[in-house]
Amino acid sequence: MFFELRKITQFLTINFWNSRAFTFMAFLTIFISILMFILTFFDFNSIIGTFVQSGGLVINVPNQLREASFNFIWGNIFIYIPILASAFFAAGAISQELEQKTIYQLLSLPISKEIILLGKILSSFFATGLIVSLFILTQFISYVITFHSFPDLNFLTYYLLALLITFSDVAMGIAVSTFFSKSANASIAYLIIYIVAMDIISLIFSSTGINPLLIKANADRIVYRVFMNIDPYVLYYGGSLSPAPFWEIIYSIEILLAYTGCFLFIAYISFFRRGIVK
Repeated sequence: MFFELRKITQFLTINFWNSRAFTFMAFLTIFISILMFILTFFDFNSIIGTFVQSGGLVINVPNQLREASFNFIWGNIFIYIPILASAFFAAGAISQELEQKTIYQLLSLPISKEIILLGKILSSFFATGLIVSLFILTQFISYVITFHSFPDLNFLTYYLLALLITFSDVAMGIAVSTFFSKSANASIAYLIIYIVAMDIISLIFSSTGINPLLIKANADRIVYRVFMNIDPYVLYYGGSLSPAPFWEIIYSIEILLAYTGCFLFIAYISFFRRGIVK
């Protein structure tokens, strides 16, 4: 089973990496990273200011706050990278096979449907994770160039959370993909659910007193709150210039794991119950 999974995952991953979608996402990520580098290296002082004027007094901004602000700004942009990449890779993983009729070639292989589905999930995650890692690597290099030092352990937490969010987004994309026979429809549906539906539900939760962090889109934002516990989209819990406390990180991880499990279960049920006939 492991050998079969490795072979099918390797085959599908290579197909992703050789696709135009991967080339486009890699180019887009590099372009965004360059713009972020220009913004935070050349114009960072104009964003946060080397000094803060207060009542005629000049208050020096601590380096720790400057460094946290730097990563916080990058993290706010990062949140869209796995969403876009998953829309290309995961949301079309199954639907594209159906659209191009290549699903029959996959199903004709002497491997189980479980291996095929798991291979799709892993290959989508590897492709999306590489795009995510490319952005964060650029962020790391920009940080070192700007501050002439390496970031603290919060950066490692940031990267691990980024990978968890990426896998959660991929699981959501795969689940959506099993409901459509055209990859474009699956990608559009994925983006609508994430960007529109979740925001509407979040507003409903906020107005009724339900914790909006229960919504995946809000839980995802823990990724940049490890630097500064501020979320301009959700003011439910207030905010702080300090990093998010440990319990909030664990709480968000639990929510993300719960969503990931639900999406994988939906993908499994939908993939096996869908009638695929010539």
